[in-house]
Amino acid sequence: MKTEQPAQPFEVLVFEVDDWENPPHKHNFFELLCIQAGSVLQKINEHSREYPKGQLFLLTPQDSHSLYVKGHSKFCFVRFNELFFHEQKNPAEQLLLKEWLQKLEFIFHNHNQYGGPLVKDDNDSMMVCALMSNMLNEYTRKGPYYQDNLRNTLLIILNIIVRNVENEVSAEVINKPSAVVFNKMVNYIHANIHNPALLTREHLAEQFAISPTYIGEYFKKHTGESIHQHIIQYKLKLVQTRLEFSDLTVSEIAYELAFTDESHLSKLFKKYVGVSPRDYRLQKKAEPEGINL
Repeated sequence: MKTEQPAQPFEVLVFEVDDWENPPHKHNFFELLCIQAGSVLQKINEHSREYPKGQLFLLTPQDSHSLYVKGHSKFCFVRFNELFFHEQKNPAEQLLLKEWLQKLEFIFHNHNQYGGPLVKDDNDSMMVCALMSNMLNEYTRKGPYYQDNLRNTLLIILNIIVRNVENEVSAEVINKPSAVVFNKMVNYIHANIHNPALLTREHLAEQFAISPTYIGEYFKKHTGESIHQHIIQYKLKLVQTRLEFSDLTVSEIAYELAFTDESHLSKLFKKYVGVSPRDYRLQKKAEPEGINL
């Protein structure tokens, strides 16, 4: 399967096509796409969905996807990788961006499971498409401070996406079927994976109106694993993402994901993944370069 690679850490592109097909491929960057005219059929990880004008979707480096267009369509791509965020030198800005990346990891690892649009609020959807048009103008003109303006606009867009996904996660769970409550609990765990205080059995029980003595059994009944095991497994997925797509050290990753220390992370990683974090990163770097479509 081919892998697209960006020419730089940030790009804005506009495609206007008729009856076009982009076969299954992967990226080594994140891609935000807004439909400006017509519609497209997008297949992401074996799940197909048609996106009409005004809707958008987000692709992650792990996603396998293809794109099909029938008739005249126009769409705007915003492509970026983590280097785009780490270009900031100001310590206060870097701290803010670090907090953003922690929130956005929830989107990157969970958004495709939703059956509806990534941004469900119509006003938010129109706002995002307008912001992306503004980004295209800024990117094309390349006036003074255009990179800062692009970065700030992207953060606003991602903030809107976070708001919509968090609204989905935080929706009322009373009187909902058990499976729906469970899915919301899993989403809540993923959204707060960087905050151990929100992942205790007592807090989850209170959040989802389930008895503290029963919540462990309830979770295992749906997954076959304990809450603790699920948290570890999900954290290790995030570790893999950071090892592959960032230049963070193993120690930095351990700190950000609330492992006891680097040694603790390394032992768990080797137990579940089969290799050490450093060997995993070396293996990924040694894989063949992708083909730019």
